[in-house]
Amino acid sequence: MCAGDDLYSHSKTPCLKHDVNSKRHSKSVRFEKLTALDFTIPTSDFYHPPLSVIVNSFISNLQHFQFTPASISPCLAEQHEKMQKSSVSLLYAKTNDSSIEGRILVSNFSFEKTVFVRATFDNWSTYKDYPAMFVESSVPSEDIFKFTIPFKSLTLTNQIQFCICAKMNGSEYWDNNFCQNYKFSCSPRSKQKETLDFHYY
Repeated sequence: MCAGDDLYSHSKTPCLKHDVNSKRHSKSVRFEKLTALDFTIPTSDFYHPPLSVIVNSFISNLQHFQFTPASISPCLAEQHEKMQKSSVSLLYAKTNDSSIEGRILVSNFSFEKTVFVRATFDNWSTYKDYPAMFVESSVPSEDIFKFTIPFKSLTLTNQIQFCICAKMNGSEYWDNNFCQNYKFSCSPRSKQKETLDFHYY
């Protein structure tokens, strides 16, 4: 019996025993055997889903939408006409799970120029300008810029519209796709059977 058992006979604290017979006066510690009732962990309250479940769920949310068309690429004749009339034209735009990315062609008759894409998600009730960055000069008289329109909050009723502006020599030059704007429509992606891997440890 350990010292103190008569005072704390109902305690379930592990009993420590000190060995006083050691020749080196070292201390040895022993724990009495504990039963399963001494430690009970409600595992259901502490369960966290494995990383594979969280990642797969996140990817599924990103891929909730599909876009029509998947990409826009004006033909060479349209590009040439837009460059002749407004000195700026969309080269192409394509969608992915998180944004619209594209390239713009701009006449290089001014060294300093500001190029941006104006986009709306609510039919022009509000809009935002996204800057385009210089990539390269395709020919001495034309420059190529790149742009990204990120998706932050989309619903199935969204139609994304955008047009392009280049500011040069104090003037603005617009490509609004012959007054129709460039448009992508959102729709629900066709449902497919999804399998999630659950791992219990």
